[in-house]
Amino acid sequence: MIIAEISITPLGTKKTSVSRYVRKAVQALEETGLQTKRGAMSTTIEAETLQEILEAVTQAHQAVIQEGAKRIVTEIKIDHRLDKNATINRKIQKIK
Repeated sequence: MIIAEISITPLGTKKTSVSRYVRKAVQALEETGLQTKRGAMSTTIEAETLQEILEAVTQAHQAVIQEGAKRIVTEIKIDHRLDKNATINRKIQKIK
């Protein structure tokens, strides 16, 4: 599995709150059918391939554009382990 942490930040919005944009991005990620885990500052997803990760991020990015953001900063951190089948749940269990 490949695990990625994604943070999408819309800029140039008229209000301080960006929750409506974040909601759309998270919804787009969840609609991909990939395993997702929401966090306070980012969303983590897991997939079999890097292509699936990048396609999911593209869909979330596009959802924010469609919501009306004029500028978007998208950050992706990818953990691609080749020695083990790492998952979101396994990583969380390791720290408990």
